[in-house]
Amino acid sequence: MHENWRFKMKKKRRRFPSDEILFLSKEYFNSINNRNFAEADRIIDKIKNTSTKSDRLNGFLSALEGMRLSIYTNEKYAFIVQLPTVQKDVQKLKKDFNKKIRNPLSTNFDKGFFTAWLEYIEYYAKTLQ
Repeated sequence: MHENWRFKMKKKRRRFPSDEILFLSKEYFNSINNRNFAEADRIIDKIKNTSTKSDRLNGFLSALEGMRLSIYTNEKYAFIVQLPTVQKDVQKLKKDFNKKIRNPLSTNFDKGFFTAWLEYIEYYAKTLQ
């Protein structure tokens, strides 16, 4: 008798966010920074339709929508408006968001939320150079 139970196939873990979502999120960041909110809404819809629903995706989308709303309403106390302009401080933010993503107590929703912010911080850092 062949013992197949020893050769269980491991599920290949898909990276989140996918390359397609990363590409769309960069377009989204450009749109909200240029105050092109109609285009930003279309990109959000594309992201919703390109991926299977999950808590991580919901957290990611929640962060994106929050960014858009803060810029749209000119919320002067919003985090996105008060980002530092010194590269050293931006690198510290990236490190902090990475810690939050890797924290074992963070839920999948939280990890998706912080991943969106990390992507935005990386986008923002490139605009400072």
